[in-house]
Amino acid sequence: MNYLEHLKANWRVALHGLNDFAEHFLHGLLPCVKGDHTQPKKGG
Repeated sequence: MNYLEHLKANWRVALHGLNDFAEHFLHGLLPCVKGDHTQPKKGG
């Protein structure tokens, strides 16, 4: 894995974490909002 592929993978994981945070935050405010709890795909 070269540098750019690694950087792209890191950003994908970071954005997935940010999305999880947003879903859990909304669920805390409005319990009727549910997330799907998926994992990011490996290998792009």
